Amino acid sequence: MPRNFASIRAAIGAAGVLLAFPAASATGAAAACPPDRPSLSVPAVVNRFEGYTISWTNVLADRPTGPADIFVVERSEDPAFAKGVEGFKTRGISTAYGPPLGAARTLYHRVAVQSFCAGPTAVRVESTVLPVTISDYCAPPIEVEPPAVSPEAPPAYTTYVVSWDTLNASQPGPGGGAQGLRFRLRRSTSFGDVKETLIDTGTAAFADGPGEYLYQLRTENICGEVSAWSRPARVLVGTSKTSSLVLVSAPKPFIVPSGANAPPSTRLTVRNAGSEALDVTASSASGAVVAHPGSFRVESGDSASVSVTVVQDIDSSAPLHEELTLIAKGVVLRVPIDVGGAAEAAEAPAGWDDEGADVDALGNGLRRTLVNPGSRPASIVTSISAEWITIQAVDGKTWDRPLAPGERRPVWIGVDRGKRRAAIGTEVATVTVVTAGHPGSPKSLSVIDDGPLLSAGSGGPSSDGSDLPPLYLMKSRLLFPSLPNAVDVRGIGRYTSDVWLSNVDALSPIQVVLTLTPSGQGNTSLGVRQFVFTLGAGETRRFRNIVGTVFGYEGSCSLDISSPAATLSATAMVNNKPLVSLVAGKTAALGTAVEGTILSTGEFGFEMRPVAAGEGASAYDRSFIVSGLWHDATRRTNLILRETTGNATRVVIRLFDNVGTPIQKDGQAVSLDVTVPALGSIQINDADLFPAEPITAGSLWAQLEFQRGVIDPFGRERGAVVPFATVIDSGTQDASLRVGVSRAALVPAASSAAASVRSLSGPLPYAEEVEPVLFPVAHVTGAPLSSGNAPRWKTRVTLANVNDTESRNVRLRFIDKSGNLPQGASATATVFVPAQNAISINDVLENAFLIPAEANVWGTISVDALRQEGSAGWEYTWADVDVQTETYTRDTVNPSRGEFRTGMEGYSYRHGYSSFQSNLGTALIEGAETSPRYRTNLILQEVGGAPVTVAVGVYQPGALVPLSIQFVSLKAGDYISRELFRDLMKLDLEEVVDARVVVRQMDGDGVFMAFVSKINLVTGDPANVFLRPASAGTGR
Repeated sequence: MPRNFASIRAAIGAAGVLLAFPAASATGAAAACPPDRPSLSVPAVVNRFEGYTISWTNVLADRPTGPADIFVVERSEDPAFAKGVEGFKTRGISTAYGPPLGAARTLYHRVAVQSFCAGPTAVRVESTVLPVTISDYCAPPIEVEPPAVSPEAPPAYTTYVVSWDTLNASQPGPGGGAQGLRFRLRRSTSFGDVKETLIDTGTAAFADGPGEYLYQLRTENICGEVSAWSRPARVLVGTSKTSSLVLVSAPKPFIVPSGANAPPSTRLTVRNAGSEALDVTASSASGAVVAHPGSFRVESGDSASVSVTVVQDIDSSAPLHEELTLIAKGVVLRVPIDVGGAAEAAEAPAGWDDEGADVDALGNGLRRTLVNPGSRPASIVTSISAEWITIQAVDGKTWDRPLAPGERRPVWIGVDRGKRRAAIGTEVATVTVVTAGHPGSPKSLSVIDDGPLLSAGSGGPSSDGSDLPPLYLMKSRLLFPSLPNAVDVRGIGRYTSDVWLSNVDALSPIQVVLTLTPSGQGNTSLGVRQFVFTLGAGETRRFRNIVGTVFGYEGSCSLDISSPAATLSATAMVNNKPLVSLVAGKTAALGTAVEGTILSTGEFGFEMRPVAAGEGASAYDRSFIVSGLWHDATRRTNLILRETTGNATRVVIRLFDNVGTPIQKDGQAVSLDVTVPALGSIQINDADLFPAEPITAGSLWAQLEFQRGVIDPFGRERGAVVPFATVIDSGTQDASLRVGVSRAALVPAASSAAASVRSLSGPLPYAEEVEPVLFPVAHVTGAPLSSGNAPRWKTRVTLANVNDTESRNVRLRFIDKSGNLPQGASATATVFVPAQNAISINDVLENAFLIPAEANVWGTISVDALRQEGSAGWEYTWADVDVQTETYTRDTVNPSRGEFRTGMEGYSYRHGYSSFQSNLGTALIEGAETSPRYRTNLILQEVGGAPVTVAVGVYQPGALVPLSIQFVSLKAGDYISRELFRDLMKLDLEEVVDARVVVRQMDGDGVFMAFVSKINLVTGDPANVFLRPASAGTGR
């Protein structure tokens, strides 16, 4: 859950002075008796309308016998604690209090550790008593300048960004600034609509139809005082005229049987994606193909279908490759028409000796082989999707002439980088072969060019960045915790990292700064490398294996992606790709990811979430949880720690098994004391976390506790660390991600004790309900992969109750969206989770809801939170329960090899990626694809309890306007999963790569979550990627 609650004040107070330093954890050390004295931290001053948190050092020790040590937390208006004492017991190291209200006064706090280490009588050791001044003072609102808009006159249905000066209210790093102020953005439209949204961050994104839109800003404080509205910033959408004609249904290559009575023909459909009507003429240079109609008018947003007739005789020994050129004012669209002839059907489809071809760093051509596996001749027709590659037969003859029985024909693939869309970055071309008699079985060769090796920091073509502001003043900043370029532990695959970057400004280019910090190093290290370049207007650019191809670096690192513009967005994927053996028993050398000898398209991986500056465990939110971990014969776990403020930070990590027992290694409870370098990352591998022997009892979990950061000149303690984990299958080497969460965030929104370091965007929209946590589930056979085998999708769920003393009844409620729910299946399942236990259900639908093994059902599960009638206690709740899920399939070729899976946490409308948390309902990702390599599904879920209508737009790389826009209406609680390109967007295209997907809330009071599932068609590996606001961090 995100840390998003109104009026939570962390322990900085108006005076901003930390009152006590934390000390190291006692866990794993000798069990002192009496225990050490806990050191307490409290805010100095709190407004009476604000909640606040207090925290203390962990001095609890593991006792071999007798009751466990426990903390007693007390608060009173009496400094002697003789009266009016409110208290409770816990094994945690922080707690949150709601707004004190009432008059200005002082509240006194203390924490005692209670231990029976000396016998049947408890020993009590108390902290120093610390006061918190309850004040009625509020920082006065400040009148602000109008927000900035980029671009100010965007084309219709393109994304634009509204941004403003945040007065350093939440700026990490040194310095002061306005505290306790939030921003209210008012949006007024020319249609009479007015919407106001309370927001903490300094940006908001929109995508609108033609019209005038006004944006005003004011500041507000916790006491309800407000500034005057700023002058309006005016946005005129649609005044920048665009001319764009896009292909939405492409003609496929086809073969004409000999003796056909009628001239061969095909069809195509184009859409006017621009703002002006277009008068289009269609013709071919040679006259070999004729369009019907030859000229036509298509209005803005409309589509037109064109029939294409081949009037030239087809030579069966040489396929026809022609272009139909469509011309209108400001538009030229060339559509390839590929036609072959055949006297008979081939025995089997012809294809390639390898489905992948990687161009090397120098852009040299490469050789591949066309293969006819059958005993009869095979007539073929081919198509090439990009003009920067050409193909010639090595023997000098027509390269795609008919293949003799059993023929293996070598061909040469030439590369012309001058015809690429951009000089740097990754581009993909596909060569498709269609065989006579087998039109439904095309065979494709993927040619991938990563461009020249840039070797940033070593004289690469980086543009001058001397005029750029420092990183902490960048308007766009995304911090990726760990991006590798390294061979996996078994030496059979290479982990690499792909990054997609988008400039959502359709009119202006932006500068982008890439800053690489090797793992284990800080931001001042000599190992830090930087690359600066320009990203064009509306452009999406992919960097495959960015660590290797841009920086020439081998190993793992963190990567900061930033820009002085507010319109930068980024998505990162970590992949494991099988290495191609050079000789029997050998694998490719370490440098081959850069040199281009990894040939298989059968890669698999997961999204690496970005973090936001300042996010993570800190002096004011000390304890984070990572659950769903495994250490057994089939899975291993690595931890990743990322510092987010620019200050070295010390943390302690403890590990627990499925029943809450501390994990032992070398005879001691695991307690890792780690200092994470400033803006750096550290990876702790499985062997350093766990004992050598497997832990087979169940799922494991980790707790990270903040210990010490850096005190700035204003007395505030800086430093924050976000924990992640990767759980890796020992057979397939596929990994799934776990994202750490604050213990204080695992509280349903209706609880007055909910704590956080971030503020709620506005009032809870459905106050009469306590929000559920939801997650998608599947128990279904998927579409066949390239092997012909179909994956069997299932969902695993892990429920980790991190409460120290209280058990939880967790009610799971299945909401079927397949329509195939068998009679007699259970609608609900209750799971009892004792304190500090983690329970994993391997196939939640089959095991918990008794769905028959052969049933094909899918939908969503709601984890409910219900109070006991007439009581403040819980009947069912996810409070203190971290919900982690995996959707997985066994390897379809060799099931015993292992699983391909994707992980994600349960989410509610308070998740940082929901339209409620993104404030103005715009979320996006890069890297969606439909091709012979990948299929992309889009999942939309309404999570707030009210209807909502969204607009879904898909943008091709470099396109200023969307290829297609579709509107989707969701009922309250609705959940849909659709194939993105053909099914939802109605695009009949064989290949769209590196596409940007934007979902924008258009109507209704509901709240949506959106994510794509990108599925590799060789392995079946899914990767779920949340759509999100660019600056939302991990979302947790």
